[in-house]
This record gives sequence, C-alpha cells and structure tokens, in this order.
Amino acid sequence: MTKEEASHFLAIEDGEEISDAYWRNLFLHKKYFLTNAIIYSVFEQKLHKMAKIAEAASIFGFQPPIRTSLITECFTKTDKMLDAFNEFNVLKSKYLQEIHRAESFQELEAYAKSYLQLNTDYISLWPNTGMEENRVKLSSEPDPVELLAALQVALTKGIITFQDLELLKKGNDVSNKHTYELLLKESMRLYLLKQKEMEWKKHSKG
Repeated sequence: MTKEEASHFLAIEDGEEISDAYWRNLFLHKKYFLTNAIIYSVFEQKLHKMAKIAEAASIFGFQPPIRTSLITECFTKTDKMLDAFNEFNVLKSKYLQEIHRAESFQELEAYAKSYLQLNTDYISLWPNTGMEENRVKLSSEPDPVELLAALQVALTKGIITFQDLELLKKGNDVSNKHTYELLLKESMRLYLLKQKEMEWKKHSKG
C-alpha cells in the first residue's frame, strides 16, 4: 500500500493528523457495529475495510497500543429456544461492551468477528416457518423484551424447542395469536439471514 492509497483509506481531512483520522474512523466503525443489526455480507465488508484502515495507519507509522488479553466465549448450541435466546443475549451484551471499549482496529476486528460468529451460530438454530418473505424485514430486529415475553408464554404452552415452532403454525390458540406470530416471524427472519449468509459465502469463494 502506498502513502497515497493509505491517505485514501484513512480519508484524511485537510490539516488532520494521522492519529485524529485513525480515531475518527475507529469511532465511526464502532458506532456502526453498536447500532446496526447484523447482515453478514455488510459486516464482512466492514471488517475488510477496517483491516485496510489499520494497514494504512501503519504505513504512516501510527500503531496504537493493543490489549493482549481479549475475551472469547463460545455459544452453546441447544434446541431449547429460551435457553438459546438468553445465552445469545448475554454474550451479545459482552461483545458489544468490548466493541464499545475497543481502543484499536485490531481489538475492534477481534470482537466484531466474535460477535459475527455468535450471530451465525444463533441464527442457524431457527427454522423455516413458511411465512411469506415479503412480511419479513431482515434488518428489523424485534424488541428483545417483547421477544423474551413471547418465548416465556410459549414455554407455558409447551412450545419449548425450535422444532415445536411447527405447532404454532396451526393457529389453534387464538388468545396468543400475536405472540405466536412474533415467534414465527422472527424465526423466518433469522432463517432467511442464514440463507443470505450461506449464499454470500458461496459467492465470495467462487
């Protein structure tokens, strides 16, 4: 990478110091990961750009200190929806906290990758519920409190595992129609996200 190319990746503004350009870019990328739902292809593009920015900074001799001890935790896959939801959100919260605290692109990349892998593991559990795709917006996450409440209601009705979602499609329990529809819709959203991720990986390898 030439210095001209490095300047392009850092998007250095007139009179701006290299360090200031680095911190500005770091802040913008942290903000993105903290405020956007995961779309695998978009996150991968962000990770690629981050690596280029870190390389660009090193071309100018700028290298911030990097924490050597980074948190990594594995998601335990389970067929129980409520358990999976709770563990996912605990780990998600931890990774988002570390993304917020990241003081270098190297740290941010490590935690963003862990967050992305967590999401991949989690969405792979949710099945195709047959809901019309035009009713599902991939980037629109439901309120986690509302989703938790829906899972708890389902649990009281014996809807415990991801396979049990098939029972909700019968629609016999009219009193909980909204609750069940929320679960079916979220399952479909996550299933479609997984399909999009698989398509992107296949295309990127080709």
